[in-house]
Amino acid sequence: MVTGDSKVTGQIESWMKTALAITEGTNIRGARFGDYIRNVAVTDGDKIEAQIKFGWTVDYYGIGDLVEEIATIPEQEVNNLYETYGEQYELPTSAYEPGGVRESIMQQARIELGLSKFLTERNYNAFTINFEDLHGMTQLPGLAAQRLIADGYGFAGEGDWRTTALLRAMKIIAENKGTSFMEDYTYHLEPENEMILGSHMLGICPTISATKPKIIINPLTMGDKADPARLVFDARGGEAMVTSLIELGGRYRLVINEVTAEEPTHQTHIFRLPKYYGDRNHF
Repeated sequence: MVTGDSKVTGQIESWMKTALAITEGTNIRGARFGDYIRNVAVTDGDKIEAQIKFGWTVDYYGIGDLVEEIATIPEQEVNNLYETYGEQYELPTSAYEPGGVRESIMQQARIELGLSKFLTERNYNAFTINFEDLHGMTQLPGLAAQRLIADGYGFAGEGDWRTTALLRAMKIIAENKGTSFMEDYTYHLEPENEMILGSHMLGICPTISATKPKIIINPLTMGDKADPARLVFDARGGEAMVTSLIELGGRYRLVINEVTAEEPTHQTHIFRLPKYYGDRNHF
């Protein structure tokens, strides 16, 4: 090998990241708060088989366990984290005044601190939450989940523990850079100009952001709780990969699609879906 050969050292670096993910991947530990979403069996699966094949641990906890942890967070810690939000993100003007907007963001700070404490003390590096199982919660985790994902935690919505573990593995490979949970929302099937709108109502990781994230509070009927604070931003463009882990009766297949991420070319709007799906905000 020629010293300083960028092509060779790049290949070695790529191999080492993959080797690290395979090794560290056996230490993936996911916490499921509540069961998977009703009538959507695709987010379930054989967790014991995944432990046998991949070494993953997927444990269930009632949402009340998390609620109890959130209630123990001191008010001063919440205030300190709120100040951090103001330093890292753009906040609405009303966030600096007493009222509903400020309290909504403060509640996300409480949830973030409670989630972080719960996961850290029990040695979990991935988690998932189900919006149909929120008893005792005031909001569905939005900003809180996004910040934990940005810290390297695996995450997926609606009890999808496989994608939760997959994202954690991707975080390891990518050194936590430019990786996020995402869903396909809209397909643009124009010939020679096919595109997919990738988004999620709350769970997009700010490590893919091209702009300084903003904290907003928009309506969300899912879960029938208070409207949650969340981060919104435009994602970066460039070459990317979309991956999905599927289970076929005990056999697993990793589906990979090489794509080109396009930065937004039009002003974004809020789309409102029928109440069965809730109000999902796309950015």
